[in-house]
Amino acid sequence: MGAVPSSWGDISARDQIGSFAAYLTGPARALLDLGPLPHWLTSDSTEFSDADVARLIRTAVECLAQIMATAPGLRTWGLYARPAAEAASFSTSVTFQEVWRAVCRPAPGNRARYSSLWPLLDALVREGEHGDGLTGVAGAALAIDANLALADVTTSRQLPDGIDLRVDDLWQHAGIWRAQRLPVDDVLRELDPLTPAGIGFMESRGSRVGDPAPPAPSARSSEAEGGASQVTVVHIDDELIVLSVAVSKADLTGGRLRLTHAVLDLLPPGDLILQLHHDGSPHANDEAEQHVHRHQDTVRVVSWPIAVPPGLHLTVAAARAGRRLVATSLRLANPVDVAGFGTVSWEFDEALFCLGTGLDTPQGTRQSWQPWAPSVARGSWRPAVAALEHLIVEALKRDGDRGLADSRQLDGQRLTAALFGPDVRSAALLWTIIHTCEDMAVLGLLTQTAGLSRGPDVFTWWPSTPEAKEARAAAEWRDSGSGPPLSRRWIRPQRRRLPPEQRPSLKAQLDYARWRVEVEGVDADTALPPGTTFVHGHLKGSGPGKPWHRHVPQDLEGNSGNG
Repeated sequence: MGAVPSSWGDISARDQIGSFAAYLTGPARALLDLGPLPHWLTSDSTEFSDADVARLIRTAVECLAQIMATAPGLRTWGLYARPAAEAASFSTSVTFQEVWRAVCRPAPGNRARYSSLWPLLDALVREGEHGDGLTGVAGAALAIDANLALADVTTSRQLPDGIDLRVDDLWQHAGIWRAQRLPVDDVLRELDPLTPAGIGFMESRGSRVGDPAPPAPSARSSEAEGGASQVTVVHIDDELIVLSVAVSKADLTGGRLRLTHAVLDLLPPGDLILQLHHDGSPHANDEAEQHVHRHQDTVRVVSWPIAVPPGLHLTVAAARAGRRLVATSLRLANPVDVAGFGTVSWEFDEALFCLGTGLDTPQGTRQSWQPWAPSVARGSWRPAVAALEHLIVEALKRDGDRGLADSRQLDGQRLTAALFGPDVRSAALLWTIIHTCEDMAVLGLLTQTAGLSRGPDVFTWWPSTPEAKEARAAAEWRDSGSGPPLSRRWIRPQRRRLPPEQRPSLKAQLDYARWRVEVEGVDADTALPPGTTFVHGHLKGSGPGKPWHRHVPQDLEGNSGNG
């Protein structure tokens, strides 16, 4: 992974590792000599740039976070860990019952209430017998225990009837929780309640995400006939929003892209730039990058390509600090022939297509489209976002430097700028893009090489031509003798046949059962077939680190019978 250059400027206030690294590379650089980091980091620190030190600190802290997250008997909250027994003990205490009652109480008028845990704990503890409970490590432990107990209440559905509770910020005031009466807006309904979206900060400036949307104007007959565009939140965090939008005929005809009030409220005010790519259908320059205007729950003055069918699925992404919407369609592996319409080559929503054309789509000719489940940001810092993969490929094809056999390549910083504009200078967003590209390299969708002169890593997309396949294979072979392979391949978990005299170990049987339940649910058949054992998923090839593979189990589900 290439280091974050110092020119990237401000770091997200909720990026704990990034803020820590920036502090130690700046005003607290001398403290490195006093800390537990490896001696080689500080023995001759003049050899390391600020970016190098920041990268090394990230690696060290991420390693510690992963060790804590997997250690038996520990529970983690953000970058902090507590003994599970002590956390469980606090959840039965009188103090937590008071915290629970205060945090789960919405504001009047169906408005959201935000509760900062530190002031709340301060008031409760200082009134009790143990007034020193918020000093030093004891105060940090108390805040972690309170967050873990609230998380358990939320995920186990032990909330009062009609109340939606979710964490809004992991760090400020020891954690901020958001309570509101149901129903909530789609942007929250699709989001994991333990994924901090930082919505409270936006609402403090006057917007009201989650409150009922204002009444919509009367629909025209064309809108009623064409149905309403369907918007699904695929991923949201404090830096990034990714949506899936099925576009109705009414919105195509009216030059609109519907994003909902809640999503638009999360973006900066004013006009936006829409970077539109309809897969396989080249646009004129004025169609590819368009200046669009907000109007209620849509952006307007959208110039749709002629080839767009009703119900087309678009993946739309936006950086919450920028004004650029990136939208792209996805070509079907097996196009669909529709009598009276022709061939549909892109992912589309059948119901909206039928409403918009008055035709029936053939049954059984394609798999039903399902969006990615909302990303869950727990367990790792800035995890890869699978829904960005197609957007990244299109950005490389559009703006990448030309390489061998018409390949395209960019480093993480330039790729982030190509996606969301050069004005977005968020280190946290940059690392999301880098981690996603690393995932894609492991899965063979891109290749990854170290940058020249210790620069950031470069990611390369290759076309599916014989010349490109030959050039890619030659590059990987040439690189294999001097360092890690350009592309490492993820080998799926699978069953392997044993020799007749061997039997699977108890651990292999337990691991297989755990894997099948994770992939297929509690009703899965967890018994290993006779004469087989279980082989864990692993990387084929050498190379540092193992990226996150949240979408591997989803892929396995349809192929588990072939294991």
